[in-house]
Amino acid sequence: MSEISAGILIENIKELVIQANTVLRSDILEALKNAQKTEDNSNGQKVLGMLIENAALAEREGKPVCQDTGYVHVYFGWPAEMAIRSDLAEIVNEAVKQAYAERPFRNSIVADPLFERKNTSDNTPAAFVVRPAKDRKLTIKVLIKGAGSDNSSAVFMLNPSSSSSELVKVVVEHVKANAAKSCPPLVVGIGIGSSFDKVAALSKAALFRNINETNKDSRYAELEKQILEEINGLGVGPSGLGGKTTALSVIIKQAPCHMASLPVAINLNCYALRTAAAII
Repeated sequence: MSEISAGILIENIKELVIQANTVLRSDILEALKNAQKTEDNSNGQKVLGMLIENAALAEREGKPVCQDTGYVHVYFGWPAEMAIRSDLAEIVNEAVKQAYAERPFRNSIVADPLFERKNTSDNTPAAFVVRPAKDRKLTIKVLIKGAGSDNSSAVFMLNPSSSSSELVKVVVEHVKANAAKSCPPLVVGIGIGSSFDKVAALSKAALFRNINETNKDSRYAELEKQILEEINGLGVGPSGLGGKTTALSVIIKQAPCHMASLPVAINLNCYALRTAAAII
């Protein structure tokens, strides 16, 4: 059995946090540039141009793509043959502390959610999930999630007899009501299935998929396409100023569920979809 040191993990997680916060994903940047070419609303074109310029400036100067440097989520794909002698929560939080101390990242986490709401001053604790890896390599994925788009996300428990058209209506109506306050153009992660507590995690995990890819199930791929077209038909546009680029992508992640339920989660994310990944 192999063993990985706390130091190696801390360094890798820290670098992923910095990368996610300062370098816009290439698929997102490409989508913004393509949208700017096809957007026929002048305000929308201007906004897209500013977003592209902002991404270039952030990467060049090592500054955050967005002022809300968010809640850090770390996902591990952990091989059975790999051991660690240190506490994983402490490792993750130490990596986050170092990243937010070294770079001009805003600390956004409060220790108590309701009463004191005192800032922890180092952006910890972070959230993390450990899942079994499919091979012998350790996979680390980081997602930086801002509050603006997360606040506009939701879970719906639909009737199990609901049709796909009814699901589309729920999603589009929700986006219509919340898109403008979520810094569009959006990437919309949708979880379908699992359970009340797991479907939101599905919708957030969907955000790691390259937006140029489609769902492996052709039925869900078609559903993604339909929802995206209807969302972009709303006319909300970049920054809510009008146009046909309200969303860059719709990504569905589905899972088995109880026969008497149909959980659906809609996780909105602004254009600054901040993820990074590494394999060790």
